Amino acid sequence: MAELLRARGITRVVVDRSLPMSFAHELGLIGIELSYDAEMGVAERRAKSPAELDALRTAQADTEAAMEMACRLVAGAKAAADGSLRAGDETLTSERVRHAIDTFLLERNYSNPASIVACGP
Repeated sequence: MAELLRARGITRVVVDRSLPMSFAHELGLIGIELSYDAEMGVAERRAKSPAELDALRTAQADTEAAMEMACRLVAGAKAAADGSLRAGDETLTSERVRHAIDTFLLERNYSNPASIVACGP
């Protein structure tokens, strides 16, 4: 990016809070002046179109449904003599609950990277 700006003769850029420090450093090394605008893009991020609002509502509802499914999975499990939870013939582990959540969301075209499901003491 720095080389492209230099090749185009750009000597000054205005940046928002999302510019990585490594980029800012590289731009400074080749003499490009940076100025920071804390409000840049804020209004655009806050304003949502009707389609975006519908997508957010749908995503929220689907997320809530995933959590309800996970809670029902745990609530329906039976306590074994060793203190573990059993769902059907299998031990209900945090990994199994996470897999159920991931599957639920993937079936609805969502990704769910690195979600956390943890058991108690």
